[in-house]
Amino acid sequence: MKRRLHVVLVGALLIATTAFPVSGRNAEIAFFVSQRSGTLFKSISLPEKIKQAFDVEVELLDNSRLLNLHELMEFKIIVSDKDLSNAKEFTALSRFVDGGGYLVALGEFGRWLDSNTNGVVDKKADKAHPAEAKELTGCAIISRDLAVQKIRNLSVNPVLRNFHLNKWIEYPVYAPTASSLKIEGDAIPLAEASYRPFGYKSTDFKHKYFSSRFYARYNCYIAAKKAGKGMTVRVAENLFLVPFDDPLFAALWGNLLEASTFNVLSGQFENLRCPLILYDHENFIPNPDFGDVCVSSAKENVAKNFVSGEILMPACWQFNSWKGRYSGEVRICANDYGQHVLTVRSDDPDSRCGGSIWSVYCDQTILPQGVAYTISIQAQGAGITRGGFGISVQDSDNNRHEFKSSFPSGSFDWQRFEHTFTIPRSFQLMRGFVAKVSFTGPGKLSAVHFLLKRAE
Repeated sequence: MKRRLHVVLVGALLIATTAFPVSGRNAEIAFFVSQRSGTLFKSISLPEKIKQAFDVEVELLDNSRLLNLHELMEFKIIVSDKDLSNAKEFTALSRFVDGGGYLVALGEFGRWLDSNTNGVVDKKADKAHPAEAKELTGCAIISRDLAVQKIRNLSVNPVLRNFHLNKWIEYPVYAPTASSLKIEGDAIPLAEASYRPFGYKSTDFKHKYFSSRFYARYNCYIAAKKAGKGMTVRVAENLFLVPFDDPLFAALWGNLLEASTFNVLSGQFENLRCPLILYDHENFIPNPDFGDVCVSSAKENVAKNFVSGEILMPACWQFNSWKGRYSGEVRICANDYGQHVLTVRSDDPDSRCGGSIWSVYCDQTILPQGVAYTISIQAQGAGITRGGFGISVQDSDNNRHEFKSSFPSGSFDWQRFEHTFTIPRSFQLMRGFVAKVSFTGPGKLSAVHFLLKRAE
């Protein structure tokens, strides 16, 4: 059966109605877009592209329908990337969701605190007001200067149901940057992405300097949250600014606009609330073997960094120093334990204060309580004063709890270290945990295969 999509575009407002065979009536979809997207629609003839893809007809209507709750509730779905919504517009969207609507929020979606009374936002005079967007969608934007390399579906859900579960999908090459999303409150992650510095797609892309920050990070790409009788689905990308006819985006648009998506997501919400996100080696920690790397061109422009030339930086891991000069890199060195060896060195002569640490932040996973886990690592040390490895979790009172084990002091050859622990059931954990390896004193520590698994 061929479906028909009825689209209405009015300046910054695009209204679309899709004819789906749902209970004998038409499912209705509305697009409430930013000024930039509205301009882009005209420049690339997006209505014509939608017509070709969905067999549509386009009409102009008055955008005052957004502020009319009675008319607004006639829609099933509203899709918006509006980042400069005023208070009246944002209130209307919130009431739509509370009343049972389904809001798909894209990219920089949010509102600004308009200080005047006429509902017009002056970006120079007014300030961003992210709290309401976080409350409505359950997500906060934590970066805007990254690009998506690949995405994957975290669980069986209708938004990405056409993608293979737990398989990374290469992202199309295109110009706009992406926003990484941090889960807030009771939102649930549906998909994650590998975010890298914007421009990495170029064949000659290299970092201009060695940085203690991570070069790439796995983080939330799509999240869902129940609100009132309705639901929001937050997508990190502004899908209005991407190639509409690319197969990946066409599939994503199709899934987001399916009338059944809201009902299926609502029915599965509790089962999707705490997904067990596993990476390589059936492990809770991303990039555990440090095999996902990027070439960096390092310069001594930071006093504490003494590496130079081209080095390999591991995705999802960052280097830090308590005191003194240090370096960190991945070296390709085949041995019995793995091909990629993460090495951190410090030349600070003060063994009491000098040291280095690398860590990864796993924002999306909640480790179930009352379950035994084993954390293990293959390591080699030379001249270290003390060191160790482990994870830390945070409870609802913002208290951090560490589960860790120590390395021998001095020097030791390659060997496997492991530590088994149980997170007490009494802990009310926040989403996410930190895995880390550290040492102090002048010396070197190398490691492969940092794994966190359920104990056998």
